[in-house]
Amino acid sequence: MNYILSKMAQVGCGVVDTADIAIICDNLTDIERDTLDAMHNLGMHVSLTPIGSMTRANLISQFSDDDLICLSAYVSARRNIEKY
Repeated sequence: MNYILSKMAQVGCGVVDTADIAIICDNLTDIERDTLDAMHNLGMHVSLTPIGSMTRANLISQFSDDDLICLSAYVSARRNIEKY
């Protein structure tokens, strides 16, 4: 968990923010988490498959840019330490 908190702090999220983000991410679909991971690791506007592009558009319509940065950082950090 310290690794996740450290990575989240790098994007400006505190412990409470991270707990809220964890709840949101735990309720996302696999494709939403895959898309967020790609956005974090390859850039927010990376070229994606058609389903990935559609998923990104849905995520952009639901969340602010700041939220997407935090959500994608959380998904990526969590995947670095466990299967998620």
